[in-house]
Amino acid sequence: MKIIKNLLLMFFVSNFLILPVYSMEQSPYEIMQYLLRQEQKRVLIAKQGSDQFDPASYIRSLIKQGELQELQKRCLQYEFNPDNSVNKLINNPDFLWKLCFKPLQAEDLNSVVSCLSYLVNKHNLDLYAQNKQGKNIFHQVVCLGKINWTKILLKVDSNILNSKHVRGKTAFLWSAHLGKIEIANFLLQQNTDFRARDSRGWNLFHVLFMSGNIDLEQKRSFLNVILYFFKSKKRGQQVSQMLAETDFKGKRPLDYVKQSKTSFEKLINSF
Repeated sequence: MKIIKNLLLMFFVSNFLILPVYSMEQSPYEIMQYLLRQEQKRVLIAKQGSDQFDPASYIRSLIKQGELQELQKRCLQYEFNPDNSVNKLINNPDFLWKLCFKPLQAEDLNSVVSCLSYLVNKHNLDLYAQNKQGKNIFHQVVCLGKINWTKILLKVDSNILNSKHVRGKTAFLWSAHLGKIEIANFLLQQNTDFRARDSRGWNLFHVLFMSGNIDLEQKRSFLNVILYFFKSKKRGQQVSQMLAETDFKGKRPLDYVKQSKTSFEKLINSF
């Protein structure tokens, strides 16, 4: 391991790179991560002034790295450019999607929160803007199962937790529809509105039982997590109420279960 560290340092020093942040105590992986971020920043800066430079991509890279000071500096430069004003760049429909689609590079999630909060407060970044499917960025990251981005967006704006899709689905209902158990559990811990209903009158159990995106085993696993949460919070009565709720067609959740209805009923009754 020490040989690898020495070789890495020798290689980059020989190429006139200085590593002021990392010492021999860091692992090769940490050194490479730092150098990769520095190289990405160098390439983006080198492109400035050329036809290939994309200011929006550069802003996204600074957010993902949690570089608040550099972000503020660049935004100040773009502020007086009518073609690349910050508000115009960040409120493009694809800006947030492209930001959250790729992995984070920052080691501290709070640094990313600071960057996004700065853009929301200073440059009116709209976290509630909907894509063509009617989802805002919070719905999108939940659907993709991106737990870190889910946590980040909630820290930036806690009110987005129960925001609704164009057809009434909250992020929690989307997590049920797609079987995102980890995110659903996290949203419950954040006091999401688990009684929310969509534009068809479907509650959590309607959405879960009717989902065509997950199989029966995934539905049972999801249901187990949900029932455990309600049991730990002593909310058994609310489960019974939700199972008795009818949608706008007058149907209860279990009315939609065509296969393995008995197994679902056993699971619920055991709870």
